[in-house]
Amino acid sequence: MPRPCGPCSDPGRNEIYRSLLNMAVSNESYRTISNDFGYTESALKRHKSNHLVIDLDDVHLVMVEAKERELSKIRERELAKIEVETAKTISGRLEYVPRRDEATGRLHKS
Repeated sequence: MPRPCGPCSDPGRNEIYRSLLNMAVSNESYRTISNDFGYTESALKRHKSNHLVIDLDDVHLVMVEAKERELSKIRERELAKIEVETAKTISGRLEYVPRRDEATGRLHKS
């Protein structure tokens, strides 16, 4: 059975993640991060390519799904407003439609 990934279970994994993700900006090397956190350079490279990228994809997927849910809620609220306004408009117009009095047969406004 393979060993569990050290950086994944490290209590300071958020700092490890931050360092690995900021490598291009901070000009830190795997060697520097290795010395800071006590993992081999190869362990950090494996972790970044095998786990960190997957985690970021999962985060992106969750964010997209949350955005879609919120947009759906907004659409539903907007459609409900439109339906209410349409009903008010139709109701207002119906007030001016002549109705036939059944007793006299004459047309009059309601």
